[in-house]
Amino acid sequence: SQKYDIWRSHWTSSHASVHAEAVVANPRYLNNAPSPEDAGTFVGKIVFAVRGSVPFTAKANYAQMTGALALVVVGDGSCADYDQRCLPGAQKANGEGFAAIDVKSHWDGVRIPVFFIK
Repeated sequence: SQKYDIWRSHWTSSHASVHAEAVVANPRYLNNAPSPEDAGTFVGKIVFAVRGSVPFTAKANYAQMTGALALVVVGDGSCADYDQRCLPGAQKANGEGFAAIDVKSHWDGVRIPVFFIK
């Protein structure tokens, strides 16, 4: 099994652990709800989606409503480190999860773990 350096959301438990098959989102940016045909491929899996312009919470909700166990948002190559230049409001080196400055209510409906990989 392969291990990757990832950054968890502030709203995801620091003890979150997910072991499942991975699938790339279709559409890959997960900018809107997937079609019923594509959504069926997310059930019980970890969904990987490209960062893009849609908020992480929207991507998480789309993945969650289609049965995904977790969401991993993949960076576009613009992040050198897991820090404020990458995602404002937190530093992974300090043990902080990204999105700590987000309004809590935006994350209230998200029940699956959300991670970011640069």
